[in-house]
Amino acid sequence: MPVSVPLPQAGADVLCCLGLGLVLAAGYDGCRFVLGRARLVCFVLDLLFFALAGMLVCSYAASRSYAGVPRWYHLAGMAAGLAAYYQVLAPVTWGVRRFLVWLLGLPFRVIWRRLLRPLGRLAVRAGRNAGRAAKKSCKKPRSNAGKRLQTPAKMLYNSK
Repeated sequence: MPVSVPLPQAGADVLCCLGLGLVLAAGYDGCRFVLGRARLVCFVLDLLFFALAGMLVCSYAASRSYAGVPRWYHLAGMAAGLAAYYQVLAPVTWGVRRFLVWLLGLPFRVIWRRLLRPLGRLAVRAGRNAGRAAKKSCKKPRSNAGKRLQTPAKMLYNSK
């Protein structure tokens, strides 16, 4: 039968599990940032998240906790760490991520603006000029200005 844990040791366990929850949530969020947000990726990451959370709680309880077994307040501390990450730290990390994406995309945008976009405009202009030259050089059909005859489909039956 597990022993009763004094309140100061239980508080220390909760704070340690809070830190484990923060680390676990940050790792999960970082993996979703790197691997994307597809359904299969989220499913696999959720499975890994819950397995790792269970393993962390059991290993913490066996190695560092005063009671030696997982208790409800260990899981409550990890859940509080997860909630704290997504309520407090996630907006900051999302801003950092947007900055990193912008910073990493900067060389590609510069290459696009300075090199590829003008080349594309030149290609479009060359295509237009080639089309105009083809229209000018093609032989125009000869018009029948002298023979103003009606086509057989337009002639009336009794007309002369």
